[in-house]
Amino acid sequence: MQQVADAGDVAVNPFDLGEAIEQIDAAVTDVRADGVALLTLDGDHTIALPILRSLARDYETDGVRRAVNRMRRRLGDSPVYVSIDVDVLDPAHAPGTGTPEAGGLTSRELLNTLRGLVGLNVVGADIVEVAPAYDHAEITGRGRPRRL
Repeated sequence: MQQVADAGDVAVNPFDLGEAIEQIDAAVTDVRADGVALLTLDGDHTIALPILRSLARDYETDGVRRAVNRMRRRLGDSPVYVSIDVDVLDPAHAPGTGTPEAGGLTSRELLNTLRGLVGLNVVGADIVEVAPAYDHAEITGRGRPRRL
């Protein structure tokens, strides 16, 4: 027999994960309906998924493909200079920078962005903020060049 807890006006079934996620998503969306900022405390890690789903419906979550499409439309046939600041990457993917930025792009996201620029009128490029003093060959494979 399933136990059901009362959470105000909503019966919460802690044994049905899908139902719980839907209920959290709906409750968060309802709370945010009036423009209220959300802060959650405690709870299981599972609460993050429905909270993020609710927030994603209202904020800049386009992903690489849409970002590249916007760049391509804006750039058209113009000459393009590509500048990559290494600290755009999450430090887990590029520890060799003097200014690590947590929450940055993954290597895959950056590579897919660059691949999305193929066919544009690229006239030059650079990679900046590389700090070899902070790099570790065992981690990044320094000295083994890769073709992007």
